[in-house]
Amino acid sequence: MSVGLLLLSPLSKDLFHQAIAESGVDLRPSATQPVSYGLRFAKELAQKLDCTTSDHEAMVGCIRKKEGRDIQNAADTISFQHAPVYLYEFAHRSVKASIYPEWMGVPHFENVLYDFGIPLFPTLSSNYDAADRNVSLFIMAVYAKLRQDRRSNTTARSQRCYVGEVQLESQSLPAS
Repeated sequence: MSVGLLLLSPLSKDLFHQAIAESGVDLRPSATQPVSYGLRFAKELAQKLDCTTSDHEAMVGCIRKKEGRDIQNAADTISFQHAPVYLYEFAHRSVKASIYPEWMGVPHFENVLYDFGIPLFPTLSSNYDAADRNVSLFIMAVYAKLRQDRRSNTTARSQRCYVGEVQLESQSLPAS
């Protein structure tokens, strides 16, 4: 189920006050901004890649001829003026609870049980070990801290955290 769409649905009115959306958002800022927002970004990107900005067709053609890593490097230097963005990589693979073969690593969505503290429930704890419980506590503490920071209008520039095999990193852009 999409958290973003659930929050937008009139059927969920007054059921939720906040949510953490993971793995993409249906109505993310880049998808709902006016055309002028995308055009500003495209022109700034073109300038950083030494492309013209006076002719849209020539600008797009020039950007398309650039190497992917050059485009990414240029895009990484552009400042966005919207809500803070927090990113993290979930790399913890449970020794006891993972149902997937080790060669798969950590599949997408494996983090969800940890986000909601499932390893901490007494009736389910036999499926998890101390490292799993520690990771779950850590993730929930990070989410609580992110929420606290948003309430106080402070944002961390960059934070890297490690617990066992888990690396969490939050990066935020300046709030507008």
